Formats: sequence, C-alpha cells, structure tokens
Amino acid sequence: PNTVLGTMNFNFDYINYRGDLPDAGIQNSVVMSFQPILPIPLSESMNLFVRPLIPIYFTQPTYGVNGFENQGFGLGNIGADIAVGKTFPSKTIGVIGVFGSFRTASNDALRSPYTLLGPEIAVAQIFKWGVAGLLVTQGWSINSLEPGVESASITSGQYFYTVNLTKGWQITGSPAYSYNNKAAKGNKLTLPIGGGVNKVMVFGKMPVKFNLQYWYYVA
Repeated sequence: PNTVLGTMNFNFDYINYRGDLPDAGIQNSVVMSFQPILPIPLSESMNLFVRPLIPIYFTQPTYGVNGFENQGFGLGNIGADIAVGKTFPSKTIGVIGVFGSFRTASNDALRSPYTLLGPEIAVAQIFKWGVAGLLVTQGWSINSLEPGVESASITSGQYFYTVNLTKGWQITGSPAYSYNNKAAKGNKLTLPIGGGVNKVMVFGKMPVKFNLQYWYYVA
C-alpha cells in the first residue's frame, strides 16, 4: 500500500449475475479496468499516490421496460484518488487522501447520476507472512443541486490481504465492497468474499504480476 514502485494494472472482470427478475440468471458482463498507480516519493517512508481507474465495458446488461438489454462496448465512469501514504517503524501503514467518481460513461444506461467526491483512509499492517489492511472511501454527490438529481452518500472500499509464499507466489485477496446509505432497504450493501493467487515473473528487466481471484457476493 505504500511503495515507490509504480504499476500499470489491467484488471479483467467476468461477472455472472443472479436474481429474481426474468432471465437474471443468464446475464453476464465483461469489463476491463486500467489502473496506473504513480507514486511520488516525499521522504524515505512517505509517498504521494495518484491512482485513476478507467473502466472499459465489453458487455454489460441493464434492465428496462423491455427486460434485459446488452449495452455493448463503451467507456465507464472514471474514478480517481490522490493520497499520501506513510510507513511507521511498527510496520503499520497509514494512507489518507481524496476520492472522486465522475460521470464519464459513453452510454447513458451505464452513466452514474452522481458526481462523487470525498475523503479516503486506509490502514494496513505488515507481518512476517505478508500484509493485511482495509481501505474506506466516502463519496457525497456534488451535483445534487442539478434538476432531478437526488443527493447520494456512498461508502465503499476494499479489504485486502497477501500471504507470501516462495518463488514469486502469493495467496491474496482484495474484494471491493460498497454501502449506499440512501438506497432502498435490501439494496444498500454490496459485499463480496474472495481470494486468489499472485505470481510474479521477470521478463528481461520487467517484473510482471499475474493475478487470479474469485469473488462471491454474499450481499
């Protein structure tokens, strides 16, 4: 969570849906999220991070008056955070910053009604076996004064853990949760449990990390 090593992340997500709506159980989506992490060292134990998240949808179902429709290829809503991380002598890591989510989706059906802005905080602990931590962001809608736009308050983030093995292998997990404070009862919490593996390999002088995770949404 606090390193001077920059990364270029390409996350491919395949999602299978379930539910009570007609044909809900046969709906799937595929999305690629590009997330470069660009650290700027401030001191020996402190770094400034700039971390945009740019989602590209290949397929995404939405539900309307005619049932499910596949929205096809398009740009999603871009998010970004700017934060400062500090590693303490106790091997505890603290991160504090600002998070934003913007209405950039190229398809109206995928565009969020909200432009969100708010604080973020993360705490992690480095152990001999690996690291574990929690990221929490709080976003409030800053466009709620526009006609027809209700206010929003969304708490989200990730819990994450990594267990170091040998020869570049790790057991890892980083499920992303969210809690929509103003949603209807039964639709507030989105919570996955999950985990997977990392494998770090070196091609020439370039280290490359391959990661595979499975998340199951319990809520």
